[in-house]
Amino acid sequence: LVSTKLSCMYYDGNIREWSSKGCVTRSVYKYSRKKRITDVMCESNHLTSFAVLMSFVVHTNSSEEHVTNTLLGFSLVGLLLTLAAILPNRELTKTRRTKSQI
Repeated sequence: LVSTKLSCMYYDGNIREWSSKGCVTRSVYKYSRKKRITDVMCESNHLTSFAVLMSFVVHTNSSEEHVTNTLLGFSLVGLLLTLAAILPNRELTKTRRTKSQI
């Protein structure tokens, strides 16, 4: 599951980085029938130019991750067994032609 995080920040020219010092992000969510509309309000204790930065946050479930890794392991073992059976027997990979008379 991926969600978004909205943050009010300003660009600090002294350190040449985005900073949130003195900024508080207030998010107000509104819903309409067709889409979700997000209003963001920034509060700060200084007067600078602000921007709302959006970052993506990935939420993982440890049980889902465990099941995925287990099944991936089974799949890799099956692939290796298939290759071990086919590669030594090159004759199995050759195309055979037969003619039939009518």
